[in-house]
Amino acid sequence: MSAQGDCEFLVKRARELVPQDPYAAKAWLITARTLYPTDFNIQYEMYSIERNAERTASAGRLLYDIFVNFPEQPVVWREIAVITAALRNDSQDKHAQFLKGVFETLPGPVQCKMLLKATEQCFNTLEKAEMLLLLLKRFPESVVQHGVSLGESLLEAETVEDLDTPVNCFRKLFVCDVLPLILNNPEMCLPVSLLYKYMHKAAEFYICYVTKEPSADGQIQGSQEVGGLKSPGRGRSQRVVIDGLSEKSSVVTEPWERLLEMLCVVGSLCDWQGEKGSRSYSELLQRVTELCRYMSAADGEGFSRCCGQIVTCCSLVLFHCAFHYVSAVQPSLFQGQCVCDRHLLLTVSLCVSLRLPEHTHRLYSVCRLLHAVIGQMACEKLLEVVAGLTPQNQDAVKSIEEQRKPRSKARKGCNDLRLVPCTSKSILPFCLQLMLACFKLRAFTDNRDDLALGHVIVLLQHDWPQGENLFLKAVDKICQQGSFQYENFFNYVTNIDMLEEFAYLRTTEGGRVQLELLPNQGMLIKHHTVTRGITKGVKEDFRLAMERQVSRCGENLFTVLHRFCINEKIILIQSLP
Repeated sequence: MSAQGDCEFLVKRARELVPQDPYAAKAWLITARTLYPTDFNIQYEMYSIERNAERTASAGRLLYDIFVNFPEQPVVWREIAVITAALRNDSQDKHAQFLKGVFETLPGPVQCKMLLKATEQCFNTLEKAEMLLLLLKRFPESVVQHGVSLGESLLEAETVEDLDTPVNCFRKLFVCDVLPLILNNPEMCLPVSLLYKYMHKAAEFYICYVTKEPSADGQIQGSQEVGGLKSPGRGRSQRVVIDGLSEKSSVVTEPWERLLEMLCVVGSLCDWQGEKGSRSYSELLQRVTELCRYMSAADGEGFSRCCGQIVTCCSLVLFHCAFHYVSAVQPSLFQGQCVCDRHLLLTVSLCVSLRLPEHTHRLYSVCRLLHAVIGQMACEKLLEVVAGLTPQNQDAVKSIEEQRKPRSKARKGCNDLRLVPCTSKSILPFCLQLMLACFKLRAFTDNRDDLALGHVIVLLQHDWPQGENLFLKAVDKICQQGSFQYENFFNYVTNIDMLEEFAYLRTTEGGRVQLELLPNQGMLIKHHTVTRGITKGVKEDFRLAMERQVSRCGENLFTVLHRFCINEKIILIQSLP
């Protein structure tokens, strides 16, 4: 009989003896292994007997042997796949616990090597990521080598799958499991830009998660740790099924608390000013408010770091306040109840009577702070860019026919990202549009601000007639006020439609709106009142100025607007305190 035949006979004989006399079967296999030490079938049969009898220690030793001696055998990897599946599962099943015990008997280096090899055997992105995550959790020293690459592969998979929401299985695994391991590892040294990128990805996930439409039953599950940063164990979780995950594994507990803790960790790594960990979003806002007072004293790298800290923190506080505000006024959107900073689960009526004014005040404060920091800085930077541009011929920039073309509708879930050539004729309109955005919020608040409203009217000319509706809104506000003062009007407003509208406002039919559009017009009114007792002279001055202005309608609009940005730079920046 050949050696192969002998091996098969010995294995078959041992297998037959297992039900009747397991010790005899074991003796046969020991003998077979002694005779044929390189035969895989004999050693695997020995392992199978110990595994089926659930003898942890001996099964572990035999698994180690076949993994070291026969690493290329497919059946070995099928067995390892079963074991690693048990490791990734939270099941308390007896057999699953036994398989985990077998793995624990292996030496640490062997466990690490086995998990790495098992990862290489995976072709499904999510399964491969979960396997590698298992390695990172068991061997923290491997985070330095594999943490960032794992995170990037999950974000890349999200893009490849073309998912229309951040609330998906790839982002959840990255934010809740992988990212905490990266951030909490003292050996990691990530660039600030990457830390900001990961912070924004996490914020996007958590905020979209808490605002995602709940399931039909609307139940609220109890707190359940799903991995990631430690949470204080209070608050609520949402029943939101994440794409690609079971309902149980998709539950994320304490999303706002997790986001706050992650923000504190990132802030510490980015050397944020005074960042020693915040216990609440209110404290976070207070710290940022104090930082704004001393921001002007910073320069260079310190100023840039302050800007990043202020914008990031204020944005998160804004979303947090807005979420609780909506939870109070329309609780059905977020499962009918909300958690407030007093750690109480309040009913809607108690929220409205007790907490709503405070949330409204905080939301308004954050909006003002965000507008002051972002608006003024953005305007200043835009004016610096415009100063380096040379205005092109208006027709070369944008024709009226092009302006009236309907803009393509953005795909759901995408931001409006514009890629423009680095030329004056492309950048100047874009800068003007951004400047308009800086002034719109201030111009249309309940408080009167003629200066900001005048800036908006000047800037609306560049995209005419697209901005006509907003211009008419500005006219309505002027009519409600009964007067309007903007002494730069005739320097920069050359749009014929706008000129006609303002000329009409001075008539009886237009409401006899008091317009102070000429330089030093207040002094002129006083002068004419003293000398003639009437304001007929002022009206005549206005009529002549309007006639001269109509003759300017053929001027290159972008030259006019470019001059506006250059000459009025100081007053534009001061308009956004």
